[in-house]
Amino acid sequence: MHIWDRLFKVKEAVGEPPLRLGRYTDLYKDEEQYNAWDKALDAYEAESYWDAIQHFIDYLRDPGLDNAKSWIEDHTLQFSFFQGSKQIFGSASATHVRAESRIAYSQDMNIGFLRRLIEQNFALKYSRFTLDNENYITLVFDTALVDASPYKMYYALKELAVHADKQDDLLITEFKDLDPVNTGHTVSLSAEELELKYNYFQHQIHSTISFLDAARINYMQYPASIGYLLLALCYKLDYLLVPQGTLMEAFEKMHRLYFAKDDETLNQKVIQLRREMEALQDISRDEFDRQLYLTKSTFGITTPVNHQQIQELIQSEFNNINWYLENEFPEVALAICDYIVGYCFFNYALPEPDRDLFRLYYRIREASFFQDLGFPQRYQQHGKLDKKSVRKSLEAIEDQYKPRFPQLRLTTHDLNYEDQAMCARSFLAMVGTQDLTKLY
Repeated sequence: MHIWDRLFKVKEAVGEPPLRLGRYTDLYKDEEQYNAWDKALDAYEAESYWDAIQHFIDYLRDPGLDNAKSWIEDHTLQFSFFQGSKQIFGSASATHVRAESRIAYSQDMNIGFLRRLIEQNFALKYSRFTLDNENYITLVFDTALVDASPYKMYYALKELAVHADKQDDLLITEFKDLDPVNTGHTVSLSAEELELKYNYFQHQIHSTISFLDAARINYMQYPASIGYLLLALCYKLDYLLVPQGTLMEAFEKMHRLYFAKDDETLNQKVIQLRREMEALQDISRDEFDRQLYLTKSTFGITTPVNHQQIQELIQSEFNNINWYLENEFPEVALAICDYIVGYCFFNYALPEPDRDLFRLYYRIREASFFQDLGFPQRYQQHGKLDKKSVRKSLEAIEDQYKPRFPQLRLTTHDLNYEDQAMCARSFLAMVGTQDLTKLY
């Protein structure tokens, strides 16, 4: 299996190239990994602490990625794993466990980033930022060996890894006297792929802003419509481009801005949201290219949810979809559908059938993007949706998951192919009516 198939747990149709999509999640583990977790718990209870850590690393290890490993050297248990642009190294002595990741090299003791690190330390529960003897900013976790239970190791190492991966790009971008370190394992995208994605990025932002300027809806009266359009775009770009560093942070900032519980009115929020999106159009091509690269990860940053939570989200937005359709604003209704799918991918680790169905949604909605990247023209024929191809893909998803979800029924006769908005609405309605009760 291709390495990126293992990383993102995506099965492409025959003849389609593997493509990295969306945020990494560690939700989808195999039976051997779950067995390793049970062994880690048993070993810890038996006070075989080194064995517990080794089994824990086996639990983290994706067999197709080589993302984590452990070994014994000089009477010490060593381990390492990858998280995005960072590699984390750890060791266990007879009494203590320590893990660390170098974030950046400091040429000078700038008071600005030192203050930032101190502020960051107040928000951390298990780890802390330090300066080592060689002037490397380093994120460190340590604890007594007897306290290193698998549960504590999971949450502590996840905190260390996620913050190390995020903060290196942000600190280096903001403070020019910091140099990047420990990034040799990342893989650059081809010049052709970067060109296609940059053009798509610029075109999508320009098209959305142009629509806002030309649309006949009263945005002062219906500010939520702007929110749907801009957030749908934000989430879509995050999912399809998989940005890192400052571009990823820009999308997260927009999400935080809109959903912040503050004194800002909805009108004020959408105005600021638009400004943030417009500012992205000024990103230089070199800066854009630096934010897109392939990595390995061990911990996910999205929250696992069940199918019922997805159903509730879909249902909560259906009245809004219907209102915009009834009042002849199909573009906004379609944006709400895009928003639902994008919001789920941006925030959640989805049940596997929901994940594959929403991936198919984007595959259909953004057919030209996928075609430009080498995918066959599978879902469009003469400018219209190919019902037969859509049905085949839904049948393939149903066949794959029916053994575990026997009530899964992906019937296509309820899909409405009248236009994009009606099709998207009916597709989400189909997802929302599914029963994903597991057989085991």
